[in-house]
Amino acid sequence: MSKLKFCVGNLAKKPYYISQARLRIYSMEELCYFLCEYAGLLDESLMDDNLIAWIDTQCGMSELSKQLYQYAHFNRAVHTFAYAILSAVAYRPETEIRAICQRIEVYETLDTWQRKKTQADQFFKNKQYMVALEGYQRILLERGEKEPLSDALRADIYHNMGCALAALFYYKQAAALFHEAYLLKGYTTDLVDECACMKFALTEKEFESWLEAEQIDARVQGELTKLFVSAKQLFEQTTVHEEFLQADNLIEAGKRELYQEQVDDMIRQIMEAYQGYTNF
Repeated sequence: MSKLKFCVGNLAKKPYYISQARLRIYSMEELCYFLCEYAGLLDESLMDDNLIAWIDTQCGMSELSKQLYQYAHFNRAVHTFAYAILSAVAYRPETEIRAICQRIEVYETLDTWQRKKTQADQFFKNKQYMVALEGYQRILLERGEKEPLSDALRADIYHNMGCALAALFYYKQAAALFHEAYLLKGYTTDLVDECACMKFALTEKEFESWLEAEQIDARVQGELTKLFVSAKQLFEQTTVHEEFLQADNLIEAGKRELYQEQVDDMIRQIMEAYQGYTNF
């Protein structure tokens, strides 16, 4: 017999909107998912009276909401607030809950800019690339106006922004950022990433001309070739590659209607993934 996990509290009729992650949640389990997956985003804004009221009126957990009100207005520790929610729902085993809350406690000790960088990195890790880009841009503008960023930090931000833009198919813009990262730290990997983006952005003839104009040496071009070979091998191990092969078999067998259905489904999945990256 399979194990059933019963939901704690009511399913909300009106969702609670978490602006930090651009999420609408309808249950305590979804709130716990946010706390676990986005631990690096959590700050005092979590302890919002609107969230506490939502837990009371929409989820029907009055006792928990009273406890959270005390934590929000007197304790002021984000990790304690999060622990009360996670333990009330029993979302994870106790050892995991404590580990998550310890991570949150560490984040509480970071200064403002370290926390903002951690938050942007969290969005990047979760493939919410547009939100991550906004976070990195704010750091470059706001922190840059107050005190200069170190070359290492700026290069790290440029690299992640380049990766995010490449995932969104903005290859030339991504290449420019990888180039800036390379100038700051001199990492060959950034130069190879720049070349990869330009290879996607240009025709084969244009790309050859670009390599010559930028004086990209044979060693870097060799690393680029290795990168594409490795990427091809990884792709061939994915379910997406298998779906492409199945589609090819259908068209070869003359089953055009089934082929079109499968292709349409693949396109839908790609569009849904892209929407997740942009958070639209």
